[in-house]
Amino acid sequence: MISQATWVRTPHRRYFATPLFFLALHLPLPSRCEALVVLACFLALNAATTFLFLYRPYRWGAEGAEEARFMW
Repeated sequence: MISQATWVRTPHRRYFATPLFFLALHLPLPSRCEALVVLACFLALNAATTFLFLYRPYRWGAEGAEEARFMW
């Protein structure tokens, strides 16, 4: 019970990628407009990730002299 509550509080979203891809394979093809909306969302997310990686370095506590980059 405690492990389930912990899992609900801090889900590991990376483990949902594979089932999501299999679900997408079984769905009907989206319309052109829906596909463009999904593409725009992916491009916006990738642009934000790239911005954070390039322009927002941080200093790690133990190695304060070196800049580190966040990338997931």
